[in-house]
Amino acid sequence: LFQLAAAGGDSMNYNLVVDQPGTRYFDAATGEPYIYDSASQTFYTYDDPASIALKGQYIWQQGLRGAMVWSLDGDTSDGRLTAALGDSLGVRGPRA
Repeated sequence: LFQLAAAGGDSMNYNLVVDQPGTRYFDAATGEPYIYDSASQTFYTYDDPASIALKGQYIWQQGLRGAMVWSLDGDTSDGRLTAALGDSLGVRGPRA
């Protein structure tokens, strides 16, 4: 984390990265998750439901008028990312 990389990697959708091996972390300072697999020395950064919910809360608190998502087919089959965004914006019911 916060180090130079020897090479860049490919982009991987959430529905694939969520099943990758390694230790999962959540950086509270950035509000973002990451995975580090020490066996392969692979580092994954991505959005998960918690980071998406934080972004949705920011949108709501700032009175912004929308959110952009990159690709719905990268979500899980049960729509975890979409649900987290909808819940944080109050689309699916009252916010907690």
